Amino acid sequence: MQYTKEEMKAMLANPLFRAANENLCKMFERELKEAEAEEKLIEYLKDNPRASFAQVVMETQVDMKIIENLIADGRIDLKVTKADREEIGELQSKMISELSKLSKGISESDSKKKAAIEAEKRASGMYSKKETKLK
Repeated sequence: MQYTKEEMKAMLANPLFRAANENLCKMFERELKEAEAEEKLIEYLKDNPRASFAQVVMETQVDMKIIENLIADGRIDLKVTKADREEIGELQSKMISELSKLSKGISESDSKKKAAIEAEKRASGMYSKKETKLK
């Protein structure tokens, strides 16, 4: 059964529905996130048809995995080269380095900031799902 974005948003806004349908809500949230990302990417690619994969990721701030899923599903047309993957890897390494420097600068008593930095690292996809170590 297909739902519109408006129907999914309405159901997600209902606390009783959320409580009774946790897995369905996760699916709706993922679908909404992908739909919003697709719209953003299509608009960006209209204005920047020759943009590389790395440029698209950096300029749109859409998660790489979402973009790759949209490409695999044929919902957007974008080439991913080895150079793109290397450039993104280098950017991730720089970001990890900067976050690590920030983390070291925070005192041990300020664990909330440290936890926020670690959460940001995880959210950026820099940790594998099975481990808490960097990829």
